[in-house]
Amino acid sequence: MIKIYENKLGVGHYDPETKIAHLAFSGGANRADGVDFFDHLIEFSKSHQVLGEISDSIKLTGTFTDVMDYFQGTFFPAMIGQGMKAHAQVHSTDVFSQFAYEKIGDNVQEVAGGALTMADFEDIEEAKKWIYDFLEIA
Repeated sequence: MIKIYENKLGVGHYDPETKIAHLAFSGGANRADGVDFFDHLIEFSKSHQVLGEISDSIKLTGTFTDVMDYFQGTFFPAMIGQGMKAHAQVHSTDVFSQFAYEKIGDNVQEVAGGALTMADFEDIEEAKKWIYDFLEIA
């Protein structure tokens, strides 16, 4: 695994064999740390093909609705443009975070036009199995 980036919000690693980014978040969600983190992932994807990402937000609290415009207008379009095909989201049990995930999924699908498949999970192992099956990784 190659470390992509780490800040107060989370840490990202990349598996060059599967071309999957593994992201883990914890603490309170906020726009500045979120944009900082995902800008680094966009930059990383320019030199490393990222076919999919597993975003483990089980320990993330609070709402991140103030970042939705960034996900919809910047992050997901950039990642799709770089070849990302799948996004597996492991949900936080925080009710505000769950609401935000639902909104992001709806908004991103409008922008993606079918170029990105997203799925939500309550367990990291389920998310891994799904993305490996979806991307046809042995």
